[in-house]
Amino acid sequence: MRRSPARARLHLSGLVVAALGLATTSGSAVAAPLPVPPSVQRALERLRTARGPELYTAIRGAWRQWDQTDPTYLEEAILEVEHAQAVPPAVRAYAGIVGAYARRRRGDLDGARAKIHASGVVDRWITVGPFDNEGKEGLARPFGPEKDLGEPLTTTRAYEGKERPVHHRITPDVYGFGWLDFGDLVRPQEKVCGYATTFVRAKDAGKAGREASLWLGATGAYTAFWNGAPVLGDTAYRQIDADRSAATVHVAPGWNRLTVKVCADDDAPMLAVRLGDASGAPDPRLESSNDVEVAAAEAARAFAPRAERLRGVEGPVQAFARATSGKKASPAALEAHARYLALTAGDDPAERLARSLARRAADAEPTVA
Repeated sequence: MRRSPARARLHLSGLVVAALGLATTSGSAVAAPLPVPPSVQRALERLRTARGPELYTAIRGAWRQWDQTDPTYLEEAILEVEHAQAVPPAVRAYAGIVGAYARRRRGDLDGARAKIHASGVVDRWITVGPFDNEGKEGLARPFGPEKDLGEPLTTTRAYEGKERPVHHRITPDVYGFGWLDFGDLVRPQEKVCGYATTFVRAKDAGKAGREASLWLGATGAYTAFWNGAPVLGDTAYRQIDADRSAATVHVAPGWNRLTVKVCADDDAPMLAVRLGDASGAPDPRLESSNDVEVAAAEAARAFAPRAERLRGVEGPVQAFARATSGKKASPAALEAHARYLALTAGDDPAERLARSLARRAADAEPTVA
């Protein structure tokens, strides 16, 4: 029987349903529920019933229960989200990334890398840094590489870094699990900014080009530049998680330059970038390169800045912010937003302090009769 779209949600497999204590046998006897902690049962139930951006929270919440039970339950539940046609393409891609983490924890490193690569995560980078971020002033300050975004990238040009001259360097091919860690690449590691660049092209761009989506998360604050123009940014100092925010970008014919500036405080900057089609789904027709000689030269010929932000996709940070930005935001929306920030380490300490002070000030205001 065909289900209506409104009811086309996750239909957990027998294994996961058994974990929820719902499985029965074909006869009169009822199968005993498997010994699964209540916290795991609640996580699986939230995963089954979540809607919209709360699915990101539910996926991460299930993942956090990994050590509490047989991880087979959790991995299979996340896998079902990845393949559920009723779930938005971008959420399915995020579930695929978390599913790759599960493969990695099981020791299947090749399988994990394959899933990460299939999701569209960028693993080809050219980096330069560190630059100074004392007092969190670095994000607003355009350092040398940012001023040169309209010029061909070269590894021979020196920039004044935080403590010494620095150059662009091709990043070793060791970041196959979805993130780039500047802590492995720069010294000092704290209170610094770094720039990461890759070159992107679409095999089916044609003469006019086409749209794609850019998904990003970072440890620290960041600004992403597409062909020299800022298209995505976050001033909050969050911890890294994939696909926090998104933007739609125009992929011009040939190579397009993506540069991300990341500034962190007490932790080293980290970065996770994923490329997808216009809906956020993985797109094998998009490819990235850190070949300086070929990509930079072709990008220079095709350089065409587009200052406007194309409307389209949004990540959970943007979706939750939109749902809770007004004075009439519902308690349920505020709670869902807070749960997402807590489960994904996405709450900026400075923002949290500001909200706390604002609440205290509001509570202290005298009531006018």
